[in-house]
Amino acid sequence: MELIGNSAQIARINTMSKQIALTDSNVLISGEHGSGKGLIAQIIHNNSTRNNKPYITINCAILNVDAMSRALFGYEEGTDVTRGALEKADGGTIFLKEIDSMPIELQKRLLYFLQTQKLVRINGNETIFTDVRIIVATTQNLETMVCKQNFLIDLYNSLATDNINVPTLRERREDIPLLIEHILDQILPLMPICEFAQEVMHKFMTYKWPGNILELINTIERLCIMYPKQMITINHLPKEFTDVRSNLFNMNQVVIVKSDLATKSFDLKDHLEKI
Repeated sequence: MELIGNSAQIARINTMSKQIALTDSNVLISGEHGSGKGLIAQIIHNNSTRNNKPYITINCAILNVDAMSRALFGYEEGTDVTRGALEKADGGTIFLKEIDSMPIELQKRLLYFLQTQKLVRINGNETIFTDVRIIVATTQNLETMVCKQNFLIDLYNSLATDNINVPTLRERREDIPLLIEHILDQILPLMPICEFAQEVMHKFMTYKWPGNILELINTIERLCIMYPKQMITINHLPKEFTDVRSNLFNMNQVVIVKSDLATKSFDLKDHLEKI
């Protein structure tokens, strides 16, 4: 498993992820929504010595303080004991999405765990030792949050032992054809293969993709569902692709296509076999 693409940025991240996997350090992954942060975390776990142990994901943005505390540290109610992710993932990896959403009071508890590998369940008294690797992801600049005292500097330093910055899709446009091929073959294997007119590929290559790879997947899936086995033309595209303001990029700066694209249609499978 690795990120799909031939760009220098993706080659660098694939190499870095495999190198980091050989260590046991905590990892901070930064990037926009939908850029592939979760996949990188999974790659690191899969290539590590922890790959036969649990891998647990928690989204900090969708839980309040109490729910997040219970999810991470577990809790006790009378004789009932519920283990948290830090216990369940003993020997494995925990991936914390949107770490920037974690409240300060919970940041302090997480920092204590990172420093000691010890935890106490909510309402509990027993000190529990557990061996877990922490990988976190953020869409924010945590250094700025530290300066504004919204994120603990000691926690930042503990988490950012290794730091991976994920490029946006618009920063690696040369990967778009290969990504579409992968989406059609691996992610949407039961969908009929579509052909894309050259004007459509031009729109794909110049569109800003604010939702990054996730938006690309959703777009291809929607087109395949709505227009199965058809030639996809610009008239089939959602409105945002025909908005001139979304396409203010110079195609001359994007080196991905050969002269054979200047034909009536663009068949991804046929073209990608040649490049």
